[in-house]
Amino acid sequence: MALEVTWAADFRNLPPLPRALWGDGDQILWARGEALLVASPPNVGKTTLAQRLAIARADGASFLGFSTERTARCIYVAIDRPWQARYSLARMIDQPQADALGERLGFVDALPYDPIHRPNLFAADLQRLGATTCILDSLNQATGEVVDDAAGGRIVAAIRTVLAADIDLAILHHMRKAQPHAPPPNSLDDVVGSGKIAQAVGSVLVLWGRPGADLLTLYHRKQ
Repeated sequence: MALEVTWAADFRNLPPLPRALWGDGDQILWARGEALLVASPPNVGKTTLAQRLAIARADGASFLGFSTERTARCIYVAIDRPWQARYSLARMIDQPQADALGERLGFVDALPYDPIHRPNLFAADLQRLGATTCILDSLNQATGEVVDDAAGGRIVAAIRTVLAADIDLAILHHMRKAQPHAPPPNSLDDVVGSGKIAQAVGSVLVLWGRPGADLLTLYHRKQ
């Protein structure tokens, strides 16, 4: 692969803001060329949030009051409780919408390898499926190693490999288990694992609330 160079003389031709895959104006929740990380304590609802986002991206519809850019094909990779995730997604889509989406939204639930240790194979499989967007649910189930910086380095490399394949990437991950009535985290240090994980993505959203609650709050902790 040949190196591509952008010279300093061309910097002024860059757009003032990155292209928003999800967002409006300078309020960008997910930017082109940057991965999105959605984190929450266990069982708060990040799978539901991510599946709604996947449908919106495949449909080019707004989500939570922000526009999404329609993607040619979104592949939802459900490693964490795949059967539950499959039925959850199916319940969100009625038959007319399923017919309209066609093959723009797909579901994968059985990776025969660790995508973090074999990122080139993962990116190649996504390309073979025609994916332009991938949502990985979730990082802690995709690989058994997230804590030390060596593991963090592998995760960073895997994220960059998928992005380099021209595939938009969103990743679900855990926050440390919240105590009852604990305030929402203000620091990315509460994301489980190496600090390199949050550093490697362009945007971090934190979904906060009690498991089973009717009302949850979504914080944009890294813009």
